[in-house]
Amino acid sequence: MNIITKKIKNKSIPLISIGLIALLLFSSGCLDNNIIGETECDAMIHLPKESFSKYEDIQFEIENTGDTVLEFGRAFSIEYYDEINDTWTRIHLDLVWTEDLIILSPGETFDQQTFNPASNFMDEVKEGEYRIKKNLICADTGEILELTRNFYIDMDKPYPNASLSLEKEEFNKDNNIEYTVENTGTTPITFGRMFEIEFYDQNENAWELVEMQMAVTLEMLILNPGEEFKQSFNPSEHFTEDVKEGLYKINKSVTCTETEEPLHLEKEFNILEN
Repeated sequence: MNIITKKIKNKSIPLISIGLIALLLFSSGCLDNNIIGETECDAMIHLPKESFSKYEDIQFEIENTGDTVLEFGRAFSIEYYDEINDTWTRIHLDLVWTEDLIILSPGETFDQQTFNPASNFMDEVKEGEYRIKKNLICADTGEILELTRNFYIDMDKPYPNASLSLEKEEFNKDNNIEYTVENTGTTPITFGRMFEIEFYDQNENAWELVEMQMAVTLEMLILNPGEEFKQSFNPSEHFTEDVKEGLYKINKSVTCTETEEPLHLEKEFNILEN
């Protein structure tokens, strides 16, 4: 009996050793998931900054940071954090999404539709913390991946914005062309009377500056929110060279008085033959 028992014990030692080695290999990561062909489904939402004005356009992008294809639609949701009740409340959005399927390969990014709290929130815009929620599907496994990204709305944050517009898009060279600068933000903007005109050279596929001879007063103008400024020029009178038929654009710079942030405005137009 003693001899039999001894033989059994001797044979069981290498079996236990093999089991321990396998367990150590598994726990140390040597038996990695990638070896058996499993893929990782992962993504991120990127925002240009953390805090926005209620009047500001907010655009985010989705990046596929995994190693498998992701599929999703254009819809997303916004939630507001109620500090008192410690809960997230869904915001009703006045947005329309096209019914199509986005396919995002590993490493690719997708620019999501812009939203504006003042224009697209059907609920009252409150100051505080919000988050974007977006669902994606892992194409290989069908796994649903829920992404979130927090941001803040600051009601006191200045929102510098302006637009440059024309009454129409086509003129002849003898027309007086009047453009309008409108302060569409929440803070005053400043600018001078100077502006530039560029002509699009189709042969060179590039914009070139148009030389102008036009007297303007050197003064700094202040435009409050909602106010407009108008200025006109005449191509035949103010262009130093012959006026060409084709595509032009007006360039004008303005500055936010509170943040000193520069804004570049531009508007394209066409000059046709008389």
